Amino acid sequence: MKEGDLIFFHIRGRQTIHGVYEVRDSPFYEENRIWNDSIEIFPFRFLFKPHFRYRYLAEYDANIEVHSLYEYIDERKIKSLVTLENERNIEARGVRKILKEDAEILIKLLHRDFKLRKSPNKYTFSPYFPENPKPLKDLVFKVGRIENAIKAVIMYNLAHDISFIRLLFDDEKISTP
Repeated sequence: MKEGDLIFFHIRGRQTIHGVYEVRDSPFYEENRIWNDSIEIFPFRFLFKPHFRYRYLAEYDANIEVHSLYEYIDERKIKSLVTLENERNIEARGVRKILKEDAEILIKLLHRDFKLRKSPNKYTFSPYFPENPKPLKDLVFKVGRIENAIKAVIMYNLAHDISFIRLLFDDEKISTP
């Protein structure tokens, strides 16, 4: 994830998708508890804000029910969300990249349902600012103790500097553009 990426949230317990938000900064690591009643900490985090073009959708908690995607999935108009309801454990808590075309369909459906059932309550977006976030790239030593730590570090490095891959492979076999 990088600054400016679009974000939608899938709320598994309600089987709804909420959005449209965007990433504010690079992902980070923090162990402060997010929810008091949760046994999980979810330490890999990112900061987000309502997307400037779709702020009103966030302000009124626009959302769609997952079952409203079935028709699009059956017609193969949505390709990257076909297992959304069947995800378990780590895959259900993870970040999933979706196709731009699928994001456009989600935005269209959010607008459709927003017009039909606009919430009467306007939400005030109050962003969270961590005190001392730790960059993910600095957490390699916790591999095995943190979920998907090595994957997170590799993806972070690949997103910021492709030459990082040279450390993993022989220099003669890799050429960078």
